[in-house]
Amino acid sequence: MKDRKVVFRAFWTEMVALNFQIDPARLEPHIPPGLEVDFHNDAAYISLIFANCRDVRIFGLPLPIVRGYKTVFLRFYVRRRTAGGFEHGSCMVKSLVSSRLAQWSMKRTIHTPTSIVKITSKTSGFDALKGADSIPEADYNWYVNDETNRLKIKARHRMPNLSKDTKVGFILNRNFHFVEEDGKTLAFPMEVSSANVWDAGQASFSCDSKGIFGAEFSGALGRRPISVFLAEKNTTYFYAPDAV
Repeated sequence: MKDRKVVFRAFWTEMVALNFQIDPARLEPHIPPGLEVDFHNDAAYISLIFANCRDVRIFGLPLPIVRGYKTVFLRFYVRRRTAGGFEHGSCMVKSLVSSRLAQWSMKRTIHTPTSIVKITSKTSGFDALKGADSIPEADYNWYVNDETNRLKIKARHRMPNLSKDTKVGFILNRNFHFVEEDGKTLAFPMEVSSANVWDAGQASFSCDSKGIFGAEFSGALGRRPISVFLAEKNTTYFYAPDAV
């Protein structure tokens, strides 16, 4: 990717992903042209992801977001057929951010519409340099339409296997960010650095999923997650897009 321009880069100091199985028919109206649902073991998934982002750069220039920003977003997984096989990516359903500058930069660089909401978080134990006994915990609150939504979670153990045939690998190892714009599909190549990942041991979650993300996703988000994991020190690069 050295010949491509980096349009957006963010360092995720910590990230939490709640992954839900969903009827693929629910995704069909949201899939950009030229793509299809990506499956893991014959199942389709959506992920509700929480992250703290720092050291954000757009077009190689640092943004003056001193303390970074927080984000909550829902995404699903797609693939594109090519002569050489499949290219695997993801699409965002909706993204919430805590900063107006973050909202502007995501719309400007990766063409992703976002909404600004108040997001608070309290985390601990994510610094792996503190030792193997450090157990990450996170408490996220986000506020939409005067409603409080909350995720509280504690890790259980480190996950050594992040290969693409695992659920965690399927979620994390995405090579493209796909966006539909004016009836066309843009493919932003992505690179995601390796991360320290933990399985969740305890978690509680409450969310107005219908009001925030829509009725077609509320059923899946109202069920027990198929998997939950926490990750740290993950840098994501988005490169200049191609049209599909």
